[in-house]
Formats: sequence, structure tokens, C-alpha cells
Amino acid sequence: MAPYTFELFAPYNKKVGLRLKNANARMFGLDIPMELNQEDGYWRATLDLPDGIYHYQYKVVTKSWFEPEPEPAVPEYNNDETKTPEENEQIQKDLQNEHDKQVEEVKERNKKREEELTFTEVWYTFVDPYANI
Repeated sequence: MAPYTFELFAPYNKKVGLRLKNANARMFGLDIPMELNQEDGYWRATLDLPDGIYHYQYKVVTKSWFEPEPEPAVPEYNNDETKTPEENEQIQKDLQNEHDKQVEEVKERNKKREEELTFTEVWYTFVDPYANI
């Protein structure tokens, strides 16, 4: 047995797991949690592995595909001189309400995606822990 450190550079990811199996096994085991080093942005997990060939995958929870939220600023509207002050005020309110609704819809979609805990496969390869010896 020898220790082997798996590393993944993903400083903005929320969570990273390592899935590992021996080349002879049919299925991957449970996700092994990896720890983030805040200083260098690498997620790492060190395991004692018997000699052999292993398949591994990194599973990540990431926000990289989320929609950017619209700016919460008031939409710009220049008063139309052909309309009454009340009409201009109503148009401005309608624009603000429409904008607020859009911001809330994007926030709600992003919140739903975050709750889904979808994993993205990043890597699949073989590892021989003694290859560098």
C-alpha cells in the first residue's frame, strides 16, 4: 500500500467528491469527500491504495452554469412629454414591476438548481499509485 493524493483545481466549486474503483470492479464506490485548500484552490484527497489500476471520477457541485442575476437597479425611463405625469409614473411603475419579477424568477431558478445537487463528471482515467516509483 502507498498513499496517493488526488488533486483537482476548482477554487470556486462548492463541493467535490472522488469516486474510485479497482479496474476489476463493476461499479464505483461511494463518493469520497475532498477538502479544499483555500490558499491554492485545489481540492485534495489522500488515500492508501494497494498496488493496481484504478478508475476514478471527480464529481463536482458547481454554480458555473447558473444564470447571472439581473442588476437590481431601477430600469431607465425617460418621461414622454406627450403623456401626463400620471401616465409616465404608471409606465415607470410597470417597468419596475416587470424588472423585479424577472429578477425574482432568475433567483428562483438558481435556487432550484442549487437544491437539485446535480453532479458533473469532470474526469475519467486510470491510476497506478506505483507508476512514479
